[in-house]
Amino acid sequence: MIGGNTTALLQTKTATKNSIGEYTTTYTDLMTVKGWLDLNSTDSRYEPYNAHIKSSSHVLVCDYVDITANDTNLSALIDGKRYDVSYIDDPQGRHRQVEIYLDYVGE
Repeated sequence: MIGGNTTALLQTKTATKNSIGEYTTTYTDLMTVKGWLDLNSTDSRYEPYNAHIKSSSHVLVCDYVDITANDTNLSALIDGKRYDVSYIDDPQGRHRQVEIYLDYVGE
């Protein structure tokens, strides 16, 4: 088990247009995962080879959960801060851990 130092609430994000044409975002709880949140550094000499990782600001590593059916329009709420999910990786397809790449969007 990976365990972790933080809990993330994964949510699906839906944008709807109201009567005056404004878009409003609604979040629906999907699942809670516990893992390790880390800032994603961009000083690697390998960064040109992985655009998904380079575009992310943080990575959350947690025990494997199947979220591939819901891997679009996901958001994560961690310690009151909102992140958009940019990429979900099951390294080598081994179903041992999930790496969720995140973009910080605010509180």
